[in-house]
Amino acid sequence: MFFQKHRHVYFSILVVTAFAVFCGDPVPVKEMGDAKAAIGMAEFVKADQHAPQKYKEAKDALFASHELVAQEEYGDAKTKAEEASKLAKEAFDISAPKFVDEAHKAANRVIAEADQRNAEQFAKTEFQEAKTLEVNGSGLEREKKYLEAHDHFEKSKVAAEKARNIAESQVAIMKRDIAEVEDTLKEAERYGAKQSAATKFSDANKQLDLAKQFVDRLHLKDAAPQLASAKTSSREALAIAQADWAQKKNSEARQRVTAAESSFNQLKTQLGDTETKKTFDASVEAQDAFKATEDSLTASKDSLRASNNALSNKAYQDSYNQSEEAIRLAKIVEEQIPQVTVLVSEARKRAADKANNTDKDENTVVAVDKDENKAAAAPGWKKYKVRLIPSNRDCLWKIAKYKFHYNNARLWPRIYKANKYQIKNPDLIYPGQVFDIPPKSGSLTKPKKMSNESEDSNEAKDDVKNTEPSEDTEATDDTQNAQ
Repeated sequence: MFFQKHRHVYFSILVVTAFAVFCGDPVPVKEMGDAKAAIGMAEFVKADQHAPQKYKEAKDALFASHELVAQEEYGDAKTKAEEASKLAKEAFDISAPKFVDEAHKAANRVIAEADQRNAEQFAKTEFQEAKTLEVNGSGLEREKKYLEAHDHFEKSKVAAEKARNIAESQVAIMKRDIAEVEDTLKEAERYGAKQSAATKFSDANKQLDLAKQFVDRLHLKDAAPQLASAKTSSREALAIAQADWAQKKNSEARQRVTAAESSFNQLKTQLGDTETKKTFDASVEAQDAFKATEDSLTASKDSLRASNNALSNKAYQDSYNQSEEAIRLAKIVEEQIPQVTVLVSEARKRAADKANNTDKDENTVVAVDKDENKAAAAPGWKKYKVRLIPSNRDCLWKIAKYKFHYNNARLWPRIYKANKYQIKNPDLIYPGQVFDIPPKSGSLTKPKKMSNESEDSNEAKDDVKNTEPSEDTEATDDTQNAQ
């Protein structure tokens, strides 16, 4: 800039120099060149900022030297050129340490930023290079080799910037990890971790909050351990909560299965009575119902064992699912046991009725034979007395669903149509009512009762409806719903 501004002076110098060469006059070319180089070095180390007075004096002296050459005062021009060199070197000596210190601080600042981003882990090679260059530059600075030191610090800064940028690319990954921890904590909360794993749950949330704050400030080195701790704490909280959740369900399943097994054993004891056993052995329906109950109990116990094994293996979701299945099957056992009792009672009543019939006189026997012949015209009909069971109240669709009837709830309209004379509302039936159960298919005309009581035997005129009643279609007593 300086020399471009004074191009006319340099042109004059060239002319004078050429003239001086021919005339033998000594132009101080070397001294002026040295001064120019010294001023350039001072300018490089920012002497205009760190030693502005010396720098200005050096430039003025060189300009004066040029002016003196133009005036052919070569001796004075040489003296001014030497003065310019001296002033420029003084400006350099003042500015160089400050200039290098600035570069050193800039390198250290970027190294610190890279360190905050955890570059030592994410950009190890670049980060180590930056630190090595800084250390070597510091040695050169102490030796006052300022230009070499400056070069090392500049290279250190470049390497540190690269390391910092590489490390910053991990922010997206860390944010994904933060989202993963948040999801884990939400799941743990659903399993009740706030109560069953309160300490771990609280720790995980605090660690996660700190990690997010550090990531937002790009302090990835500080964020990394907090995030790692949050991951561990959240997973432990989830595991504790799941274990507690599965353990509670497993305990419930054990209680239900134990109760079901106790009820089943009581049933077996009842069926062990000599007279009851005879009745039971004579009833295929009761035997089928008993076998179904026994199978449900076996399946329930198998599910409980599976739940125990899964719990031991820390497969908490599997354990919970198996416990649920064990509970479901235990409920079925409790529902099936009264059915067996009813079927045995019905079988005993039929046996007693049959025995009583054999004691009647011949005329009664003949009358019964006639009625039996009439009933034979509609084979497959049964009778069923509506039961009052608090845990499993009877309704038309349940009666149709029983295995010893249709094993199909959708056939409930057949029972309704065959008993319309005593069912005013299909959603309302009463304990103690005795229904005629027609076969699965065929006519809905009812056979005459064995007691010779006349009944309306008209065939139901309406078609069987395809819709099912709601599950509220349950047996009630005359004054209130059966509870």
